[in-house]
Amino acid sequence: LIDKKQCCLVASAGLNVIDILSSTLFNKSPILKDSIKLIKNSIMLYSIYDIINTKIRFKLISDGKEVISTDGDGISLNVIRTLYGKNLASNLIKTSFSNEYISIEGYISNTSLYASNRKKQNIFINKRYVKLNRLNYIVESLYKELIPIGKFPIFILDIEIHPEYVDPNIHPSKTEVKIDDSVSLDEILSSNLRKSLFSSSANLIPQYRQDKNEVASVKEKTEFKEGFIYKESDKI
Repeated sequence: LIDKKQCCLVASAGLNVIDILSSTLFNKSPILKDSIKLIKNSIMLYSIYDIINTKIRFKLISDGKEVISTDGDGISLNVIRTLYGKNLASNLIKTSFSNEYISIEGYISNTSLYASNRKKQNIFINKRYVKLNRLNYIVESLYKELIPIGKFPIFILDIEIHPEYVDPNIHPSKTEVKIDDSVSLDEILSSNLRKSLFSSSANLIPQYRQDKNEVASVKEKTEFKEGFIYKESDKI
């Protein structure tokens, strides 16, 4: 820290960041120079930081077109609705816990909502996006036998831990952290999320949703001299 003083920006000011993604982060990989992949990865990175910084208004513009824009009103569910859609937001369960060492705020999906991959599983520790497989496994284990095999729950968890119990310097990417066992994060997370998920029977009753690849059988009745035969048309 060189100096501590008020920045020139005021609350109502805006800060434009132009072409930072294509000029720094993604140009290290030739594969990601493809424009479509660049946009997809830009949106993914944008989404991650937008979720946790709800009081900052984000706007993503690609080729002069506004792709995503959030209000910066500090309401995390509004950001989730903007990024992932109304249906996803309406099927989330709010979860909250705190003690003297740790606090957990966030949302987990009910059993009607699941995904085919882990892209919508976001964990933040002290406002930093982290990848801790064991925490993902803890959450996923709660949904065992509640959602289809091969599907994954969706969750966004904002975890605050006293800095003295967190070591952020175990990996160069800074996406992995080491947490002191004395905090008992694993046990607290499992217990708290289990209570949230099982707090209402409505959370455990999946709503029917038709898969887009679901095969529908349409019977076409054709008159025949000895009665009726049915022709099966397998696809919608």
